[in-house]
Amino acid sequence: MKIQNHIREIPTENLKLVAIAWVDVQGDDDCGYSSICRHDAYPGSEVEYRKWFEVQSVDTNWSCWICCRSLKYNCVVQDTSTELFYDIGRDCCQNLQVLQSSLGWLDTKQANAAKCVASGKKAAKARTAGDVREAEFAIAKPEIAAAFTYAKSFPNNHALWHKVAWAITTLRDLRSKVRQYGSLSEKQEAFALGLHKQAVETLDASVNEIAIREAAIAAGLRAPEGKQTVKGTIKSIKWVDSDFGGAFKTLVELENGTRVYGTLPSDQHENSVHINGAWVTNKAEVGDKVEITATFEVSQKDTLFGFYKRPKFKNADLTARITASSQPVAA
Repeated sequence: MKIQNHIREIPTENLKLVAIAWVDVQGDDDCGYSSICRHDAYPGSEVEYRKWFEVQSVDTNWSCWICCRSLKYNCVVQDTSTELFYDIGRDCCQNLQVLQSSLGWLDTKQANAAKCVASGKKAAKARTAGDVREAEFAIAKPEIAAAFTYAKSFPNNHALWHKVAWAITTLRDLRSKVRQYGSLSEKQEAFALGLHKQAVETLDASVNEIAIREAAIAAGLRAPEGKQTVKGTIKSIKWVDSDFGGAFKTLVELENGTRVYGTLPSDQHENSVHINGAWVTNKAEVGDKVEITATFEVSQKDTLFGFYKRPKFKNADLTARITASSQPVAA
């Protein structure tokens, strides 16, 4: 029941548009969907909207204070003399002279809100249909459904995520296909079971490594962060194509056991020396001991793994090979 002064008794010059608010749907397939109050605050009225939101947004069964009709899109209006708020429909706003200049803004925002609501309802409807398809698939293919449940619940911050990431994410992709289409091909079904088996066997074979990594994480060990100099051993070098032509990338295991990944500087793979009328090329190799000065960033998925940029390498092993190749050949 409305207990505030009726809006018809308020001098219209005291009324101010605060925002347009509406109920939307948010969520995802894993967490489900729920209703949420969204809004667009009228320029300069965000503070007033927050005051209204704290008091009245819990009850979204809005009705217009003028015509008493239920509201899908709530034009929140404030009486500036009392700082009380009123819910008004778009059509009733049109009859208030003081709000005439706000109608264009309201129409634009209401159109955007309608698109947002339609999108949320479409997503919620798709999720419901996906739930049905997945449930029916689970009855027909319980082993594959178990593999999907395993992948869905597998933590992305697992100590050995880097070893099973591809298998887990691929299983999640296959589950999405089931939710969308209701089935998989025979090859996809066999592939899903193989991925599940691969992930389980990989983790079972790495029990000791899991214990070591979890202990390191518990002790606060992290990959380097910020600009600094570190030492380590090159574990892999490979060419990676990109929109800019590609580059050599290298994985380096540091002295503290963490690993970092990034671009291999050109001076580490483009060292050529002219000897006895021929060009001899030397380059960094797997196993080289290096010192890296760079800016590091810790991976969000694995705190024992990081990335570097703008690197400078000191490679004593490469330097030794260059020096050796420069020596004159004995007659």
